[in-house]
Amino acid sequence: MSDYLLRTVSLLSTISASVLASDGKTQGKPRLEDNVELLQECIGDRSHQLHDSRIALANEAAALLTLHQKLYETIIRLLEQTVHGSVARGLRAHADYLASVAEGLDKKLRIMEGQVLQQIYTPDVAEALKEREQALSRQNAELRRRVREQEATLQGYESGRGMKQLAETYAELLEETSKVKADLDRFKDA
Repeated sequence: MSDYLLRTVSLLSTISASVLASDGKTQGKPRLEDNVELLQECIGDRSHQLHDSRIALANEAAALLTLHQKLYETIIRLLEQTVHGSVARGLRAHADYLASVAEGLDKKLRIMEGQVLQQIYTPDVAEALKEREQALSRQNAELRRRVREQEATLQGYESGRGMKQLAETYAELLEETSKVKADLDRFKDA
């Protein structure tokens, strides 16, 4: 663009110089035509330069689009390799392997658990456990019966009726104790 401006300035200065030198005579006409021809050549040159620049721009745009296409192809290829490629297949195979190892270890632990339980729960141990369970259930029933009796006694005390009965029982015991002492004294004297 700066070349164009410089050329235009030089042409305009040439035209102004020729107009000033012409003194208003017909000598300026041929020089004016020369200047017009020179300007037309300049316009033609600029037109060709503009055309060449447009072609270069179109070529650059085509090259840029080609690079974009290659970039998108590469991205798509990488995505496909990630999802469906050897890396994904390798990861999937490794995960399947680890799952089968975990399943095998689970089954092995179950077998070992069964073996340990077989060693611990022999027929003698099972019979001893049954006897112990029966003894504990008998103790449990006895304790429950005693709890019910004690709760009934407690309710009797709380109602006041149990205290009278307790006092009467105490009085009977004192009376019986005094009778036993009297009997003992008689046996000593006799």
